[in-house]
Amino acid sequence: MIGIIPHVVDAYVLEKHGDMARERLREQVGLPSGHAFRLNADYSDPLCRRIVAAAVDADGGDAGLFFERFADFFFSWTLNE
Repeated sequence: MIGIIPHVVDAYVLEKHGDMARERLREQVGLPSGHAFRLNADYSDPLCRRIVAAAVDADGGDAGLFFERFADFFFSWTLNE
């Protein structure tokens, strides 16, 4: 999968839940501390699904609510980047 999704999910978790939640997400999906998601990198579909699942957990566990919030964040992010 193209890197924009993991990159923006990471930015969402950082903005909404802070650096500790961001580090927990990396740990949950098996990435090293401080890993930077690159827009131009390819990530496997299974890894991307784990990233999204970890973000849902960080956001309270309600996938529907997460996707609503993330959609708003994503559109704002695209306008500002």
